[in-house]
Amino acid sequence: MKVVGVRVEDRVESTLTTQPWTWIKDVSWSPDGGSLIINARDAATAPDLAMQIWRVPLMGGEPR
Repeated sequence: MKVVGVRVEDRVESTLTTQPWTWIKDVSWSPDGGSLIINARDAATAPDLAMQIWRVPLMGGEPR
């Protein structure tokens, strides 16, 4: 799975992070609008069934 953004005016899709996700459950905006908060399981922890909360910055930077 991947996280994408879609520009409303022309429907152009762009990938927001290259992080490999095996499952994404919930996505919401941070209060300042500069990142997404994601409840997900990444590929590195795929055998573990636990979900983690991730902050994905929209203007570059790695999810953490």
